[in-house]
Amino acid sequence: MLEPWNWGLTRDALAGCCATDDFAEFYRRLAAAATRLEPGTQATFDKTPRYIATLAECLARVPVPFIVTAKDPRATVYSDFRHAKAADFDPWYERYCEEKHGYMRQAYAEWQRAGSRRTRRRVFRTRLETLCLDARRTCEAMFAHVGLPFRLEYTAFAELRFNQTRGRSIAVGAPFDYTHGLTAAQRRRIEQDFAAFADWFYS
Repeated sequence: MLEPWNWGLTRDALAGCCATDDFAEFYRRLAAAATRLEPGTQATFDKTPRYIATLAECLARVPVPFIVTAKDPRATVYSDFRHAKAADFDPWYERYCEEKHGYMRQAYAEWQRAGSRRTRRRVFRTRLETLCLDARRTCEAMFAHVGLPFRLEYTAFAELRFNQTRGRSIAVGAPFDYTHGLTAAQRRRIEQDFAAFADWFYS
C-alpha cells in the first residue's frame, strides 16, 4: 500500500530516494520512483511547508526558484485543530501552542529574510489570502517567477487526486474558515499568543 505523500511512494522507495546528501540526486531518484508522475515529466514542484523554517539552507543547496506562502496565524491554528480531530479546543491548544510557536518563529524569520532585496529574485512571497482574493494576478506572478506560462484551466481541478484536497477550484473564503470555526475568545487568545508574527495577521 502506498503512503499518502502525494508522490505515490512506498516507504522503501522513499528511503532509497533519501539515501543521498545531494539534492539533485534526491530529486532524480524521486522522479524515477514516483508513481504519481506521468511518463515524460520534465519538471517537478515540491510543496513542503517546513522548508520555510530552513529556507536559507534550501536556497544554498538547489539553484531553483522558490515560492513562499503564509497565512493568518488564526487560520493556521484552526486548520491544525481540525486536522488533529480534537474534541475540545482549549486542552488541545495548551499542548499545541508552545511547540507551534517555536516552529513559527523560525518560519517568520525566514519569511522576513525572503523579502529582502538580496533574495527577492529567487523567492516569490505571497499570502494565501492574496491568492484567494486576487487569484489571477497572483497565479500569473507565481508562474512567471518559475518561468512557466499560466493557463486558466489551472484554476480548476479536473480530478481530486489527493485526500486532503477540499474543493475543485480556488475558493475565496478558504483562508477565513476560522472566523466561523473559532469563538471570539479563541481568536483573541491566538492574536495574543502569536502577536510576534504581526505581518501574518490579515484584516
